[in-house]
Amino acid sequence: MINKNFIKKYLLIVLLVVFCYTPVTSASEYTGEITIGGDNSEGNIINPTATIQDDDDYDDDQQQEQNNNSNSSSNNYSSNSNSSSSSSNSSSNSSSNNKTTDITKEAKQKSEVEVIVLGVESDYRAIQLQQIATDANDVWAGDVNSAIANAGVKRDLSKEADGANKYTEPLTKGISDLTAENKNAITNFVVYGTKSTQILGAGERAGVVNSYKSAFGKLPTTESEWEDVIKIANGRWPSENNPEAEKKAKAEFRKVYKRDPDMNNPNDNAAVTVIAYGLRPSDRNLESEKAGIITFKHIYGYNPTSAIDWNVVRAIAYSGAIR
Repeated sequence: MINKNFIKKYLLIVLLVVFCYTPVTSASEYTGEITIGGDNSEGNIINPTATIQDDDDYDDDQQQEQNNNSNSSSNNYSSNSNSSSSSSNSSSNSSSNNKTTDITKEAKQKSEVEVIVLGVESDYRAIQLQQIATDANDVWAGDVNSAIANAGVKRDLSKEADGANKYTEPLTKGISDLTAENKNAITNFVVYGTKSTQILGAGERAGVVNSYKSAFGKLPTTESEWEDVIKIANGRWPSENNPEAEKKAKAEFRKVYKRDPDMNNPNDNAAVTVIAYGLRPSDRNLESEKAGIITFKHIYGYNPTSAIDWNVVRAIAYSGAIR
């Protein structure tokens, strides 16, 4: 006859073995879904991106833990720590929560960085406009002392003579109503530059003056006209506009892109403006310019030579407009 005590011990051992080797699982482990926070008793899956905005306390707690280098055995998502099943679910959800929250933190941080960068960009452009106005004020009257003070350089009579012969004379040829001060302003700008145009060389600054001349049919003589010249050098839209120049630019646009420009499209608008006024890029890309020259020659059948030719090359290289 089987001993009753033996049977009881045997059954107890079996129960213990079954209990010890049965894993404690959560619904999320079966479904592959992530459950975060709130009451999920009805089996509803909580969307992490929808609920994360309500879990800022968790972010703050995690940040405080990192700052204080302390460990905590609980968090805001754990509401029940008395049972092993609840602990396992909390651990599983906490791991998922950490991953989701990290992603959301990264997105939040990225957005904050973008806002900061946009703010800096806005401040930079406002400061740039102020500098352009200062540069124009120091250049337009043709006073070499003001020009070199602005540029932060010493006067070089040899460079002035070379600049006048190489750049100023060709630019002013055939224009009879210019004063000596008007010509000096051109020479000073080309030779010495200004604070906002130091990145350009003398030849490129002369090219900017030539683009202004091509767009408006005149050379700059007033402070406001010089401000537009320096805006063009900095890739900024000039304050003055010339409808005739823009009409010609649209015709060139059609030759290049085989369609009418959409002036509400920022890329098309930029292309037309660059062709009309010769805006210079803030950062030059010589490879893009080489490709632009090749494209220009393929379309027009000759290498770029005039101011508007080079404006078309820059539009191809930098505007982002497409056929």
